[in-house]
Amino acid sequence: MAPRPFPNWRRSLAAPKAHRTQKRLRNGDWFMRITAGRHAGAAVLFACTGATRADCEQQIAEAAGQINEAYEAVKAGLPTLSTMAGLLDAWERSAEFNGKSQSTMHERSRIIAAIKASPLGKASASVLKQAGATGVITKQRDKWAAAHGLRAADYRLEVLNAALNWHVRQGNIARNPAAGIADVYLGDRSDLIWEPEMVEAFRAKVRAEIDRVWAKWPPGKRRYEQVNALANAHDALTIALNTGMRREDISLFAWIWVRDGAIIYTPAKGRNRARTAKKAPRVLVVPILPETARVLARRGEIASGPILLPNRDGEKYKPKGIGDLVAGVAKSLGIERHLHDAKGTFVTRLKTHTDLTDQEIAGLVDWSVANVQSIIRSYVSGAAVSAALLKRFRRA
Repeated sequence: MAPRPFPNWRRSLAAPKAHRTQKRLRNGDWFMRITAGRHAGAAVLFACTGATRADCEQQIAEAAGQINEAYEAVKAGLPTLSTMAGLLDAWERSAEFNGKSQSTMHERSRIIAAIKASPLGKASASVLKQAGATGVITKQRDKWAAAHGLRAADYRLEVLNAALNWHVRQGNIARNPAAGIADVYLGDRSDLIWEPEMVEAFRAKVRAEIDRVWAKWPPGKRRYEQVNALANAHDALTIALNTGMRREDISLFAWIWVRDGAIIYTPAKGRNRARTAKKAPRVLVVPILPETARVLARRGEIASGPILLPNRDGEKYKPKGIGDLVAGVAKSLGIERHLHDAKGTFVTRLKTHTDLTDQEIAGLVDWSVANVQSIIRSYVSGAAVSAALLKRFRRA
């Protein structure tokens, strides 16, 4: 039988600068990839595998229209939907993506860049149509977990899943093979509350470091910056533990929020949710507890600007920056806790030391009343709550 004729791959395309890469795989199959140019990082327009070189050439010829459209999109600076990177780019430009808070968009963009740098991100979007697509994504998740940790792998999968779900809703792809892939890290953080002894060790470490820097470093800008960073780490954790604020709100904490014996503010995350839903944002009123009052009193004596915790330039921190200050001290002590764990700690404290209802707690920490029970199960220490309830029962 005569071999199947196939056209020259370049003649079938209206893409003069397109470049083909081909190689023979270990199993004997052929792999071909068409990119928008020869340069490093050139957009992938199409990729395929076939039993023979002729099979790949035929697939390229049959996909000529799709490849040509992708090539024109690249030339125009638009994302191409024929590649995984293009799918991620398109989602990143969408109204859904840009309706999130600045911190969420920044973090997701960082993760998108990491996904695009992986083998999965460099692949053709045709991988999503394959029968084993879920397995391909799962293997990539496991590689992320081995290289970057379990939580990092889960977050990359979460971002990828959100992007593909958006494309399904837009009709760009038929299904999302990432949907339903299990997390590799158990999301229950209820055992990761800041225990009292951890908080005390954290504060003692900050005090000791400030004393050391003050005694051994010569007066000047460098000493001021180091002491300021340590003091901000101390006070950021104290504020979070006593208000349940997210790190984004702690970075924005302004003196005008303090009035009438309370902290009155609109959470940044809630403000963005309300804008998307076209509703008025919820204003939180959080009582000033004694530890918060001490921070405010001390800071009030030296305040010279509108922000409670200014950075070395007198400006507000970025949310990640304020979180890194706390994480740095905690890591030096071997304490595996983060600033965002303080929110669950605060709610655990409310559940164990007050008679507030779940609805009242939700109103203090900007949690949805509808979901507060499930959130509390994930972020509040069940053992601590049970012990407190037993203590109340015995007292009664």
